[in-house]
Amino acid sequence: RSAVEPPVHTLPAELLLQVLGWVDPWTLLTVVARVCRRWWMACGDVAGMVLDFRSLPENAWLQQHAEDASGTRAVVEIATRFRRVVALNLRGLVDISDDVVLGIAEHCPLLTTVDLADCNVVSDAAVIRLAECCPELTSVDFSLCRQLTDDAVGA
Repeated sequence: RSAVEPPVHTLPAELLLQVLGWVDPWTLLTVVARVCRRWWMACGDVAGMVLDFRSLPENAWLQQHAEDASGTRAVVEIATRFRRVVALNLRGLVDISDDVVLGIAEHCPLLTTVDLADCNVVSDAAVIRLAECCPELTSVDFSLCRQLTDDAVGA
């Protein structure tokens, strides 16, 4: 006897991406991506994603992946998973390092808005690399980033 695929598994890719575009990023990552391999792959292709790390929900998966106090491991893993992120808010995550910013720069080239306000350990080199890798970047907040000089602001 032949197994019939549920209708949701036969959706065209474009339609699946439109539907997933209505789901918040944290649900995409922690629930939707676990449905099947096809949906896991599609979650990374949802366009126009806005990630706000100030509003991480209480979630076992996110807590497990945020091994250090600042959650920087989770930031890198999540940002690299969603390749089509356009806005990223890391405001106040004081332990965000250059490695995190470099990982974001390399994996999220469509960024238009980044908020790194009060991320104290970010350096000029990371900000300059962010500007090089993200040509669509139009809005950046580096207020209270004490390590940055005019070189980073000019990038």
